[in-house]
Amino acid sequence: MKISKYLLLSIVIIGLSTSCEKAYVLPEPIIPPDPNAPPISFATEILPTFTSCQGCHPGAHALDLSAANAYTQLLTAGPNAPYVDTLNPTASLLYTKINNGGSMNGYIGSQGDIAKVLTWITEGAKNN
Repeated sequence: MKISKYLLLSIVIIGLSTSCEKAYVLPEPIIPPDPNAPPISFATEILPTFTSCQGCHPGAHALDLSAANAYTQLLTAGPNAPYVDTLNPTASLLYTKINNGGSMNGYIGSQGDIAKVLTWITEGAKNN
């Protein structure tokens, strides 16, 4: 009887350990900016990406991402400013937050949005 218990236990352990499958989902790679493309516009390409942020950052929050104040808040004001580091774009707080979710309650921008923000920062984060 003891042999059958050990045999049964071994079969269960082997079954459980071999029945699980690990699936790795890799994020889409961020495509580097095209040096021949026109510069990214803050007003028409970056600012619209903040529309989904308005729920948490409506203006009364520590970071005001409203159309009137977003640029100033990201580059010069706010408790963690500047959120943009043009000398090391991938270390910018703005980029790291949207690239990995950070403390943004699960918001992760689309790969296209993330690439635009990184390109805009790399281009000098102009208010254009």
